[in-house]
Order: sequence, then structure tokens, then C-alpha cells
Amino acid sequence: MEKIIELLEYNNVKMHPCSNSDVDAIEEKCRGKLPGEYVKFLKVTGRGADHYMEGSSWIFDELDSLQTEAALLLKENGFRPLPPSSFVFWMHQG
Repeated sequence: MEKIIELLEYNNVKMHPCSNSDVDAIEEKCRGKLPGEYVKFLKVTGRGADHYMEGSSWIFDELDSLQTEAALLLKENGFRPLPPSSFVFWMHQG
């Protein structure tokens, strides 16, 4: 995670962090603790980072819809649903 953050800083990417309360809200919704490296990522870039990962859904404001979209995508393609304790944190279109 440090390497990604260093690269973004080196390239002067404006990063928008999640607050502690944002992280707490995510953990409450997924009913568990998030991995430490992911929390670190959220606290640096969780609300966006200019064009970083453009075309992907991963920022705080998209996390709720990712849970629904992932379930629909799996169902539409004939896959088993994710376990109830799963947490989708990234999706890419196309």
C-alpha cells in the first residue's frame, strides 16, 4: 500500500481521504473489521484520487452500490451468490 501511495504522491495526484467515521460506517455495514491495509488505503484515497483507477468503482460513495451490483452480476451470469459476510470493494467496467 505504501508503494501505491508513494506513486500517487510522486505524480501529484490529489487524494481525498475517508474520515475515521467513514471507515467506521463501512465496518458497521459489513459487520466486521476491514483489513488494515485497506483501512490505510481508505484513509488516504477512499473518497477519490483524481484519475487513479478511472473506469473502476472503488470510492467510498460507491461501496453500497457495489454490494448490490456484484450480487446482480453473479446472478445474471449463473454464478452462486457471495457468502453473506462478503464485502465487495472494487469493480471494473468493460
